[in-house]
Amino acid sequence: AFLAFRGTDYSLVGWKEDFNMSFRQTVPAQLLAQQYVRDVAAEYPVPMRLAGHSKGGNLAVYAAAFSAPEVQSRIDSVWCNDGPGFLPEMLKSPGFSAIRGRIHAILPRSSVVGVLLSHDWNTAVVTSSAVGALQHNALTWQVLGPSFVRSEGLSRGSRQVDKTFHTLLMELTPSSAVRSLTMSSPWA
Repeated sequence: AFLAFRGTDYSLVGWKEDFNMSFRQTVPAQLLAQQYVRDVAAEYPVPMRLAGHSKGGNLAVYAAAFSAPEVQSRIDSVWCNDGPGFLPEMLKSPGFSAIRGRIHAILPRSSVVGVLLSHDWNTAVVTSSAVGALQHNALTWQVLGPSFVRSEGLSRGSRQVDKTFHTLLMELTPSSAVRSLTMSSPWA
């Protein structure tokens, strides 16, 4: 069974939840993804492959990592296509340890979303026909024959985004993040 997870929609609620991922261990979409895997596993006793793009990639990884061991044993791979990672402490959980070797990430050379937060699994960097942050669109990723065209690594700009965001997160506490969100956001 192939389970696909959708990325962020265009609603303010979706974007607020994305922001919340930077300081909350779990957001509602992750719990819904976990329930989706549980329901499919109960209905169809077959091997599973989970995948998603952007936030959908994060949801696929979360659902796999926090599934029951008997469900995890049926997950043959998880594909996170330019999806954000997780808070560092989450990566230490037994669920991540059990599934880590089956997680595969694909990032475009100038990734912005896929370098957010922390991850420690197999990552392939691919080339794109787009420039900068527009490389997030997976339809711009270059393919030659049956495979993506690999890049030598992340661009300098992508590495700088990664470094800057991680430095910011180190200084951010959950209470200061909530205070910042409510002071500056009309939809908080």
